[in-house]
Amino acid sequence: MLTVAYFSKEFPGLTTTFIYREVRALRRLGVTVRPISAWRPSVGSLSAEARAFVPETYYLLPVRWGELALTHLRYLLSRPGRYLSTLALLTLFNRETVRNRLRALLHFGYGMLAVAEVERCQAHHLHADFAAGSATLALIAARLTGKPFSFAAHANDLFAHPSLLREKLAAARFAVPISDYNRRHLLALNGDDSALNKLHVIHCGLELEQFPYAPRSLTRTRPLIVGVGRLIEKKGFRYLVEACRLLVESGFELECQIVGGGPLQADLQAQIEQSRLSGRVSLLGALPQEQVRALLQQATVFVLPCVPAADGDQDGIPVALMEAMALGVPVISTAISGIPELIEDGVSGWLTPPRDAAALAKALRRTLTNPEQADALARAARAIIEREFDVNRNAARLVEHFQMALVGSI
Repeated sequence: MLTVAYFSKEFPGLTTTFIYREVRALRRLGVTVRPISAWRPSVGSLSAEARAFVPETYYLLPVRWGELALTHLRYLLSRPGRYLSTLALLTLFNRETVRNRLRALLHFGYGMLAVAEVERCQAHHLHADFAAGSATLALIAARLTGKPFSFAAHANDLFAHPSLLREKLAAARFAVPISDYNRRHLLALNGDDSALNKLHVIHCGLELEQFPYAPRSLTRTRPLIVGVGRLIEKKGFRYLVEACRLLVESGFELECQIVGGGPLQADLQAQIEQSRLSGRVSLLGALPQEQVRALLQQATVFVLPCVPAADGDQDGIPVALMEAMALGVPVISTAISGIPELIEDGVSGWLTPPRDAAALAKALRRTLTNPEQADALARAARAIIEREFDVNRNAARLVEHFQMALVGSI
């Protein structure tokens, strides 16, 4: 029986549904998964389907100071070489900024509790859900225990807040970029092809039985446009609001509902009011997965106009797009990052240039006024999801890499 210690920053999460879906899929394949999370989520904020994970997850924070001090002392005395060399790697012998080194030192501080838990659960392999903090914790635990580790690479962890990526790539048995775009980015960041054989693209996936395909009705008088994502710059929702304004001013009837919370909520609400779209465009806030799925089942079209953010952040392959495509909702997004690996323009959806509200409005009008074409796009989209974004199939590939890592084949 394979036991995997699965590292997260916060597990389970309201928006990172793809993480706990992967854990469930691994367990269906017979893998024993021990979730190790830095932070405990607020149970009240979670979807019902996620709450069962909370009591079975080992949480590192808040710190239990007495236990932490004894754990550090134990590893310093029993494995001084590994302990001190890991501390030096995180704080001295790397190319990180001072801020990242301090952050890594913090991870080393409370991460000793994760090392002890890896040994308690007798994990054979360590895997981190993102390339940032959770992968730092997995790196620390791997160096202290001698166990192989791996990590996935998504979006913010690569583009906005990379940390110790070269060191992690060098130490990991393998890494899992969720798109070929991310794979190329990691290779470029590494500076050479030394990590080429370690990088294996495995997409995030859906439990397809939760997302039954149903054709859309595009003949309703007031079509429902839905967008789902955090209210942050990289999601590009300001351009969706502007596209709605352009359509309404041209006499087009519509309703738009945007799901998600975030720092740009007040700005978006002000834009809606200034554009005289109150009553037509609504911000629904963050919703649990069950309510999001129900809304998608009512949607006429789904829009996620992603853009590269000023800090370098950008999306990977947004799971919300996958969910809409699986359910049969025609989708519109932008041609950045890994999104063209999910949506083929004019075949399984529409891709517009980023930050182009006029092009977005044109794509919306084209979708809403051509129901037969929109239906064909939706059917092609469902086929892509079934072929490449099935969580059970993709988890099986991940298990193969776990098993090869144990025998040194990667």
